[in-house]
Amino acid sequence: MVEDDDDLRKEILGPGLACYGFEVTTCATAEEFHLKRASQAFDLMVVDINLPDDSGLRIIQGLRSEGSQAGIIALSAMPIESAGLSAYQLGTDLYLMKPVTVGLLASALHAVLRRSWTPRAASAGPAAMAAPATDGWYVSGPMGEVLALTQAERIVVQRLRQGQGNPVDRELLIESLTTDVEDFDPHRIEVLIHRLRRKLIRSERPHLEIVTVRGAGYVLVES
Repeated sequence: MVEDDDDLRKEILGPGLACYGFEVTTCATAEEFHLKRASQAFDLMVVDINLPDDSGLRIIQGLRSEGSQAGIIALSAMPIESAGLSAYQLGTDLYLMKPVTVGLLASALHAVLRRSWTPRAASAGPAAMAAPATDGWYVSGPMGEVLALTQAERIVVQRLRQGQGNPVDRELLIESLTTDVEDFDPHRIEVLIHRLRRKLIRSERPHLEIVTVRGAGYVLVES
């Protein structure tokens, strides 16, 4: 996300999108964006049109001219008649006017993900775990809904699948998430499981379920 408004970037959109399951990297300037992109690969980019050191339109133009297939969402306080048409002509996937809510932006990002990853999801089955090239896992439903998983959620799912239908103890999950077990808050596991369950429920016809086995741990049930 390239956004120069510190409050919007740090306090609202960045943390908000993280709660929706996205792994978010934020930048305040075009220069910072180019530096981070030189060392990282991104599936999606949210670009503010008005930046202090360059135009977001120039960033979009540069990305598309070099052949980038990443999903791009442009943000601006200007109406679509002013900057939106140029953004679309340069290759943006979606143009959103500020103010924008976290929920709307997350929905827009999911829509772009569906366009980009539907072939992978379709080949994997009606309710699948998939791993795109950047190792960003997601849950997909038969209607094409895409719910991104955070790195911690991905680790939990991997560990549960390794259990092959047997309960996985909470302590084993903690050991998979950290090298410092003593400093790890065990309540984080409950939060992660709760988030994963919500994402599975939000798929159109959930075929994956995390079941609590009292005194034994958690089981990932695939039906």
